[in-house]
Amino acid sequence: MADDVTEGAVGDVTDRAGEGASAADDGTADPDGAADVWDVVVVGAGPAGASAAYAAAVAGRRVLLLEKSELPRYKTCGGGIIGPSRDSLPPGFELPLQDRVHAVTFSLEGRFARTRRSRRMLFGLINRPEFDARLVEHAQKAGAELRTGATVTRVEQHGPSVPDRRTAAVVLADGETILARAVVGADGSASRIGAHVGVKMGQVDLGLEAEIPVPPSVAEDWKGRVLIDWGPMPGSYGWVFPKGDTLTVGVISARGEGPPPSGTWRTSSPGSAWPASSPRSPPAT
Repeated sequence: MADDVTEGAVGDVTDRAGEGASAADDGTADPDGAADVWDVVVVGAGPAGASAAYAAAVAGRRVLLLEKSELPRYKTCGGGIIGPSRDSLPPGFELPLQDRVHAVTFSLEGRFARTRRSRRMLFGLINRPEFDARLVEHAQKAGAELRTGATVTRVEQHGPSVPDRRTAAVVLADGETILARAVVGADGSASRIGAHVGVKMGQVDLGLEAEIPVPPSVAEDWKGRVLIDWGPMPGSYGWVFPKGDTLTVGVISARGEGPPPSGTWRTSSPGSAWPASSPRSPPAT
């Protein structure tokens, strides 16, 4: 699935849901009743976090899923679902596909466009707000508890808030402390959990995206076909992904490398978008 960050951080107290949950003796709250201890606390309710919460809940663990935003929420993402991502979805999950891609147009800075087609679907396109919300619903149905509007500021493994060596304390912005046997960090490239266990990003990309309504004639021209336009800087590219009567148009590059990518694309009435140096829609050659 196309995305602009890699989600998930793993360390001493952050673990894969199934393994980390086994640290709890019986999958219940603290037997002494002194404090409510979750088997697994997952930070971030995107696809990675919702999937981790689902896996732990299905394994019979007591799971709390924390999300700082209210759901559904917008996420900068092309929304492409490839085979491995599709195959990892919970049983019975129905993909809210907006389009099925059979052709990809590649271009270089808006020029030299070439299109490759396939009789088989290459990948599907979804809108992240709907997709993410459905994954969270599956986690909840499996037994995970969701709490939105919960911003995590830090994790503590020592100090008065931590009752024993098997427990970690997740501290929220409002001062509340949540105890857990395992903490899963799925809160993106600026992950608080990742920072706690020493994760450092070798590269952070800056992505800009817009959802642009288009008239039926433009929607038909893009149906089943996406555009990838390689930019002037190494690793930079732009994309156009069709989703019914809307085009998801974006650009991305490494943060701090070269000029900002916002000038790479242009739009014009009634809402079409294309590389600044190319015709209105790259030819499907």
